[in-house]
Amino acid sequence: MTDARFLKGLELFNCEEFFESHEVIESLWFETKGIYKDFYKGVIQAAAAMHLLRKGTLSGAERLLSSSIKYLEPYQPVLMGLNVEKLISDLSVCLECLTESKPVKDIPIPKAEYQDA
Repeated sequence: MTDARFLKGLELFNCEEFFESHEVIESLWFETKGIYKDFYKGVIQAAAAMHLLRKGTLSGAERLLSSSIKYLEPYQPVLMGLNVEKLISDLSVCLECLTESKPVKDIPIPKAEYQDA
């Protein structure tokens, strides 16, 4: 069964409350041992990257996007109801936009596509 904090974090992510999403999932990450710790870290870093993007801290956002993708890759295609494959694809688009120096307003903000498992 998927932890309610993770689902709440995804809900906050989709409401573009990225800092709050990061905080909620991080509380779960601190308690996690084993194979899912890096999965949570990847989602946390995705939220943190979007938060930095919104603040205009583009180099930090770029670094966290790249790291997030690396952490999430082993968990494709779906884990805990989250479409990891789609999230990686969406994060990759953001990263590409940043590396091409597109204006922040033109960078699509990803959504976490998930089903309450």
